[in-house]
Amino acid sequence: MTVQEKGIFYKGSNFYVMEDGTIVGEPNLRGAIWEMALALKGQSDIKEFLEEWSSCSNRCTAFPYYWTIADEREQYINSVRGEYVYDPQNAEIRNIKNILEEMNENRDIDLPDDLTFEELVDSISDICEEDLVEELLKKYTGELSLNRYTQEWETYYEGIFFTEEDAKEYLESCKNHHFGPNPRVYLESFNKWGRHSRTEEFLQKLFNFFNVPVPPELYYEKEKK
Repeated sequence: MTVQEKGIFYKGSNFYVMEDGTIVGEPNLRGAIWEMALALKGQSDIKEFLEEWSSCSNRCTAFPYYWTIADEREQYINSVRGEYVYDPQNAEIRNIKNILEEMNENRDIDLPDDLTFEELVDSISDICEEDLVEELLKKYTGELSLNRYTQEWETYYEGIFFTEEDAKEYLESCKNHHFGPNPRVYLESFNKWGRHSRTEEFLQKLFNFFNVPVPPELYYEKEKK
């Protein structure tokens, strides 16, 4: 069966329905009706999803946009006066204050008469840090040179969701065992720097095909009303 693509309204497994309503091929009537019903149900589901996407608040973000999960995790940055140091004995980065407290409890610290332990701890990471801090850390680690760090929080993103509710449901389902202490839903743009893309063109055509307003126009219209 050879039929030109132009003018086809629906393509079945062994038949075509043309735009003028004529049927080309020899379809099984019951099977053909079932096929078309499934196809129409699929189209209805797609349109419903696009309408939900289109009606979400865009939070002043240019289309096309998506929701993602933003979370934070600790990272260590090299710093000469950092408050953390690599401990080769335990093969981990440790807080210097905790190390000094441990050494003090074990009586491994000899302080001069004019310096208290509290003052020593308070001097960690100061510009005029006591030289004694470095000496004690070298004694503790057994290293001639130290790898010191400062702790910072790094934001990272995971997942792409086309509706805010979908992102929230995903976050709720796995936040207790997958994310850090402060995960949140975050809205991001596909074209972050304003450049048009084929992705944007495709999505605009998809919305237009199903006669759904392209975001964020619908949201702006709602706000005006």
